[in-house]
Amino acid sequence: MQLGGFLAAMIPLGLGGFDIAPALIAAVFLANRAVGSRRHVLIFGATLLGGTVLWGLLLATALHPMLKQINWHQLLQTVLHAGWCTVALKLVLILTCIGYGIYALNRSTPEDGTRTSRGLTSLLLIAAGFIAIVTTDPPFLAAIVLSADQPLWAVALALCLWTLISQLPLAVLCGAILMRQDARFTRWLTAVWQKTGPLFRRWLAISAICVGLVLALDLTTSALWGRDVWDLPIYP
Repeated sequence: MQLGGFLAAMIPLGLGGFDIAPALIAAVFLANRAVGSRRHVLIFGATLLGGTVLWGLLLATALHPMLKQINWHQLLQTVLHAGWCTVALKLVLILTCIGYGIYALNRSTPEDGTRTSRGLTSLLLIAAGFIAIVTTDPPFLAAIVLSADQPLWAVALALCLWTLISQLPLAVLCGAILMRQDARFTRWLTAVWQKTGPLFRRWLAISAICVGLVLALDLTTSALWGRDVWDLPIYP
């Protein structure tokens, strides 16, 4: 992949990994603490943003030799046509997607994910948790895979771009703190999330159910006709 295309790919991948939770946690922390909270949030933001980039660089550097040798097309075909293993994988994905969607739609009182403990130590532990969780984020893993044939400086630049996009609310909050505009920004961010949060959770739940239904249709066509739904002819 050309360098320009590689960097451009980080934009949709960053949007795919977009996460407002760290910014909301920092906003609640700012609202609950009057002494030293700005400095603590800046440390939290620097740790999470910088740690994500460094962790990505470490993974990319360690996995580059292996990633270059993988034939991704052949691997995908093997996974999609592995007999009962493919069926079992699709069943797990179907149950997971539909189960999560139904659970999320029926949950009347969503858990508050913005509560924070008291102190800088808890913020750093939260940052470490988010850095660890990003390893399971498909857009992040896709960025690592795409970096296989890129020089190290390009990988670092791409990971910085991915991190800034995926953690844009937190990055803006840190910038607002430096400009002493954090109170205004946190009020705006909290108000926006209170209005859009329920809609976003419902959209996510419905999307998960739709993905599960599409996988179920694909599994059904494979069982009835021996072909994936993607391979069926549109016209007779």
